Amino acid sequence: MIRKLLPPATALLLLQGCGTDKSTGPVKTMPTRGLLAYWSFDQTGDSVPDLSGNGHGMKLFGASRTAGVSGSALLLTGATTSYGRVDSVRGLGLDTFTLVAWFKTPAGATKHQALLGREMSSGSSCNYRVLLDGNPTYPATDPYINGDLSLGSWSGGWSSSQELVSHWPVNDDSVHMAAVLVAGTRVTFWEDGMKVDSALLVNAPVKDQTTPLFIGASPFNGISYPFHGMIDEVRIYGRVLDTTELDQLADP
Repeated sequence: MIRKLLPPATALLLLQGCGTDKSTGPVKTMPTRGLLAYWSFDQTGDSVPDLSGNGHGMKLFGASRTAGVSGSALLLTGATTSYGRVDSVRGLGLDTFTLVAWFKTPAGATKHQALLGREMSSGSSCNYRVLLDGNPTYPATDPYINGDLSLGSWSGGWSSSQELVSHWPVNDDSVHMAAVLVAGTRVTFWEDGMKVDSALLVNAPVKDQTTPLFIGASPFNGISYPFHGMIDEVRIYGRVLDTTELDQLADP
């Protein structure tokens, strides 16, 4: 069973070690080593704190809350006016990392939808971008498969771009936990606690320390690839998590 961590008031205390909350009983220790950013979306309002303590606060635009895997989650409309943005990104420009998120999108969704990403507005360079891929709009030869998770990273324009896909559709109106592990050029996809694919990028991600981070959209050519549905419990680690740690996140 996939469920979320405890509410923010107790989450950080229990992240430091095993503990018990009177309302939920015993909980497992969550991995904290290398945790660079963590947004639970349990709070109200348009300002979302970074519960890792590293100061990566998020501003919401055109977003609301809905029921998450437990507590509240981010609800996005699928419009280009609905997304989250993190401007204080020092330390999030990485070439070795783990991205974790829970999400749900309507069944049969056939458009590019961004879970999160950091790229220049021109699309000429990208630290990383995670999409649910749909029918391609360009170029016609792109190997997009409907509903698959993908990791994109490139520099120098489309001639050196690359998208790696998970080959495991998740556009089915169900809650999924995705983890994307990047170690230089090696990319590994985990979905719902299972390793589903691993492949190599041509080039390691660009370690850009200034480009804003977007949740539920991409800044490519304005605001693009808007996400329609729920996103919850987003974490960024500055290292590759091991199997035990991924199991803890998938079933806390």
